[in-house]
Amino acid sequence: MNCALNFGDEITIFRSPNDGDEIICNEAFLDKKNNTITTTLNLFREKTGLRQYFTVQLKKVIPHEAGFGGGRSNAAALLHGVNKICGNVLSPMELVDLGKTVRADCLCFIHNMSNITAGIGDIYQPLNGEIISAI
Repeated sequence: MNCALNFGDEITIFRSPNDGDEIICNEAFLDKKNNTITTTLNLFREKTGLRQYFTVQLKKVIPHEAGFGGGRSNAAALLHGVNKICGNVLSPMELVDLGKTVRADCLCFIHNMSNITAGIGDIYQPLNGEIISAI
């Protein structure tokens, strides 16, 4: 089961005038060349054919590799953000398909709702109810 919560990592996205993405993170562990953020941005460009690059500021709140879905939820938020910045070039269903390409279980974060998942996270059943506030 995945529960939508009112806390998590903070992502700020800007268009970049440069010919490459820049990732700024408050944690030193992040490999700036090989991570979920760069994978997501590259897949977005591949899918849309756009050559837009971004500066992404990531403030980690969810502990790295804690199993709380920090990277997957960041990928979902990033997809929504860059799609909006680029004029919503992808439909909601295309975002879902692209999210599954990033990581199968990214799907539950694309929809931003509590759910029960099966398989490798690519099959889900939404749960009725409101987002649970962090204690």
